[in-house]
Amino acid sequence: RVPLPSPSRPAVIRRQSRLAAAAALVALVAAACGTGDTGSEQRGEATVRRPPAAAAEAVADARTDLAARLYLAVADQRGDDLAVSPLLVTDGLAMVRAGAVEDTAAELDAVLGTGDIGPTELLDGVAAAESAVLADTGEQTTENRRGTVSVRSASSLWLQRGTVVDEAYLDELAAGLDRGVRLVDFRSDADSAGDAVNRWAEQETGGQIRVLAPRGTMGSSTRMALASALTYEAPWAVPFDVTRTTVGDFTRADGTTTRVPLLRRDAAEGLRLAEGDGWQAVEVPYLGGQLTMVLLVPSGPDLGPVHQLLAAGGLGEALDGLRRRPVALTLPRFAFTTELDLVAPLTGMGLVRTTDVDEAQLDAMAPAESLALGEVVQQTFVAVDEEGSSQSAATVSARATTPTDLTPVVADHPFVFVVRHPDSGSVLLIGRVTDP
Repeated sequence: RVPLPSPSRPAVIRRQSRLAAAAALVALVAAACGTGDTGSEQRGEATVRRPPAAAAEAVADARTDLAARLYLAVADQRGDDLAVSPLLVTDGLAMVRAGAVEDTAAELDAVLGTGDIGPTELLDGVAAAESAVLADTGEQTTENRRGTVSVRSASSLWLQRGTVVDEAYLDELAAGLDRGVRLVDFRSDADSAGDAVNRWAEQETGGQIRVLAPRGTMGSSTRMALASALTYEAPWAVPFDVTRTTVGDFTRADGTTTRVPLLRRDAAEGLRLAEGDGWQAVEVPYLGGQLTMVLLVPSGPDLGPVHQLLAAGGLGEALDGLRRRPVALTLPRFAFTTELDLVAPLTGMGLVRTTDVDEAQLDAMAPAESLALGEVVQQTFVAVDEEGSSQSAATVSARATTPTDLTPVVADHPFVFVVRHPDSGSVLLIGRVTDP
């Protein structure tokens, strides 16, 4: 439990936390081996291409739909607080898709929801969207608020040394995502290979993710791993007043209650709100307005109405339906870490052939190897408080407003949240709070 702050504390909370950090590891199992220098890099010679401006739009709707389906697949297998990063899954599967052919390629297209846009267009869409997100980071200043929005994401492909990688595939990764592959020795020293992945993740996330591949994740049969990492920090555009935080009841799905700090904000200036059958959606912007958190709150402790919305493909429609209205928002302070094995959820979403070493067709990646998607391990951390994320923001001035005709949105029971970059259609994180 996070202790309730004293009203005497300043409005800007100086605490060590981050809003969210996510990392994913994808390990693929093969039957080949070879020799080579551990840790050496293999990279295509193609020049990095500049994706067209519309490239991100080509995958935006697919990303939103994938976020809903991925969340439901994970939520179906566990009943606690959870968060999963569709951004990382899309990025990783796009790299696998670039090496897939025939039925495996069609299966990946179906799971990603990208239809027949093709692997090159998919890589361009991923690159364009991630560039758009990064372009909206850095120092942000408004009339009465200043702070820093930080997003860092990276992916790397790790292969068993000696694997002969198709040159055209290496060129495609270099041109589309400005990436190569790294060679390590899973076969003879899987623990050292995993340690190399961990050092990479720690470096790419500024130390926020230190153990992406725990001992035992890699084995002597592992021949290829795809490691992806994403971290971000973002203070609210308007912080919650710490003096209004109170301890109150949070009702779990089974009707029992727990006492938690409840944040309160009367947004007379308006937040973007949408309402449907048994649910409300409210968008809370981060500083700069380019990243937002959308809370999907059912009318009671049963998440059924929200899950039905997501299952019916209604997430995009709900997001498009957000309109500015005066809102009185209540939500709990929460923080949790989620460790996920995504193989079963992805298989349930239709990734069947790709995960079967006898069926997977990844010939465009490494023609001489028998590869299949063997492990998908993801770790996420989420924290929400009055400030938003960290010490990176300060209130310059404050203007009082008089609440009037406010629509109440009270998340004192289980709810779903979506962290997104609306301009690119990227969903960085989707999850739920069931017991803060």
